[in-house]
Amino acid sequence: MPRILASREVQEKSVDGSVYAPPKAIVRDFVAEIGETPRCLGFSLRGRIGRLRYLAYSLPGYVVTFISVFMVGALNGRGGSPSVGAVAVVVVIGLLGVFLSIRVVILRLHDLNRSAWWILLAVVAALTLPFSRVGVGVGVLVIGGLYLVASLVLVFWPGSRQSNNYGSPPGPNTLWTVLGALVTIGLSLTGTATSPPGKLGSGGFEATFGGERQRR
Repeated sequence: MPRILASREVQEKSVDGSVYAPPKAIVRDFVAEIGETPRCLGFSLRGRIGRLRYLAYSLPGYVVTFISVFMVGALNGRGGSPSVGAVAVVVVIGLLGVFLSIRVVILRLHDLNRSAWWILLAVVAALTLPFSRVGVGVGVLVIGGLYLVASLVLVFWPGSRQSNNYGSPPGPNTLWTVLGALVTIGLSLTGTATSPPGKLGSGGFEATFGGERQRR
């Protein structure tokens, strides 16, 4: 019986004239196809971005938001009521910064195979939790903790290696992606280091919970 099977195998291999001919089996690599990577500046919400590209693509949102905040401070420092055109420009720039920031989060959620509706859930929680029975102070602390956890997940949690519900994996990171991510990290660390400690630290905590104790 083994000799019959061996002879059949030799006959099948010798069809092409050589016993050492390569096999005809179809071999498929399990390497994911690379999809079209979303651009840094754009309005499309389709596609996926990885962790490093998420940091790099956050840079335009930071810059636009900083410009809008600077313009608000400049208008307040001039004294008097600003013109309608100046207010409209500030509003448009501020909305652009918000959109760019939300767009980056959506693309990163797509890489985690998660829907953009998670952002709406976070917004609803941020608007309702401080005014619930837990109180403003506890609500603010809970929202801050959830925001920190969500930020860490977006930065460190790896995306789907294969294609998911939102497309194929993004392309490889370029040198500009690495530089943009480093600049974003530097700006975040600089802003955290230069912010007044009492602004969001002990002063804000005491003001919030001090008022709670006085009401009790």
